[in-house]
Amino acid sequence: ILIGTLFDAAKLDLDKPLTEYIPEYITKITTRDILTHRSGINEELINRESLWDVHTYVLGLATSHEPGEHYKYNNYAVELLGLVIKKITGKNLIEYAKEKIFRPLQITNYEWDCDKLGNTYASTGLSLRSYDLFKIGVALGKDKITSDVYRGLINTHGFLFRPMGNGFTIDGYSGQMLCVLGNRILLR
Repeated sequence: ILIGTLFDAAKLDLDKPLTEYIPEYITKITTRDILTHRSGINEELINRESLWDVHTYVLGLATSHEPGEHYKYNNYAVELLGLVIKKITGKNLIEYAKEKIFRPLQITNYEWDCDKLGNTYASTGLSLRSYDLFKIGVALGKDKITSDVYRGLINTHGFLFRPMGNGFTIDGYSGQMLCVLGNRILLR
């Protein structure tokens, strides 16, 4: 969702290599590759709580194949998007989320896990009340957070969401699920 706000503001091109936003990371991987789980980055399973700096860790991961070639679900690649947001906005992921989502929707009760340096995890760890998740679903359904152009890309390509009919689903932390189907919002 936060990547969508940067896309809508023309601050992020989904098809430019991440090197454009993270100069120290020489790669052909694009934001679109990560959003569609086609980055080619190897996912090494480690305990997140042991990570001092998730960004440095992920920047050091090897690739197993060319970006865009193969689908492989990969949360660690998603962590690069948190770094992209930080490089573009100058804000940690949670601060940017407060500005673009939480404050406008009056969401005040949330927790988001961070590494030991305070980098918010982009792929996991956000806890919301069901009603607040519902507010996000309503805002997404009415194109109040991201544009209908970005919503169309979500519906077509997934982008960390799962396309479903005329909408999409978002799997949340600890089993939460949000379904936005046209003007209907479903929660689990």
